[in-house]
Amino acid sequence: MHRYAVLCLTLAALLICLPACAAQGDRFAGTSGGASSGVRTESTGADSADAGDAQTEREEEPMNRKLTVAVGTREFSAVLYASEASEALAELLPLTAEMSDMPHEKYVYLPQSLPTDAQRVGRIEAGDLMLWGDNCLVLFYESFDTSYSYTRLGKIEDVGGLAEALGSGSVTVSFAVSEG
Repeated sequence: MHRYAVLCLTLAALLICLPACAAQGDRFAGTSGGASSGVRTESTGADSADAGDAQTEREEEPMNRKLTVAVGTREFSAVLYASEASEALAELLPLTAEMSDMPHEKYVYLPQSLPTDAQRVGRIEAGDLMLWGDNCLVLFYESFDTSYSYTRLGKIEDVGGLAEALGSGSVTVSFAVSEG
């Protein structure tokens, strides 16, 4: 009986530790933006910067695009990497999302799929903005090692106060593009 209990506890712990997007299922796939999806988008008609195709496995080339990530009264500056996925994300912005909480991260399903270039990242740093699967936007507020694959989108440049601003539980986060 003791071995069975240990096995059950181990399996339960593994299920809890799966990435947020996998654990929650694809509850927003196929829905349009709006309150039901937790995501509101506005079309800006902004021209896309020429991102090029250069993205290395560990060192991403920044685009000429910066993001403002707003959480409550706090604003954080982020840079987007030069990639097809980052360009596609930029086209969805501005975006306000009710992001759910998992250990180390906040996440939300986007109203549409983005291009992917998933790679085993090995280590996630606080401030990383990544795509899990093809439509789950993840903002990490803690650093840790991982064996999961993500598509890198960008990174918050100064993460001071990020974890405190995001807090625990769901939180509303706004993403907007700013050139330069």
